Amino acid sequence: AEAAASSRAAAASEAMESELLALEADFEAMADQAEVMRETIAQANNRLEAQDAQMNEREMQAEVNLQRTSAFWIERLEVARNEAENSRAALVKAQAEAAASSR
Repeated sequence: AEAAASSRAAAASEAMESELLALEADFEAMADQAEVMRETIAQANNRLEAQDAQMNEREMQAEVNLQRTSAFWIERLEVARNEAENSRAALVKAQAEAAASSR
């Protein structure tokens, strides 16, 4: 009876040891998966940060280009307005001179 109890205890101990080894193997596999996930997330985060930096740079460059273009056309508009005003003034003067000379 004592031998049978000892045999059952040894079998139970072996079963528990096997289960413990299986759990340790599962834990190791999960730890490896978690490490791969952490690395994947870190790489994705790095790519997102790089893309965000590129986007910010492109936005800044677009703003600079817009301001340059605006400055160019604003200057041209001012020149055209001045020329139009000078032309109107010359026309008014010419009309006044023509009216005065026709009298």
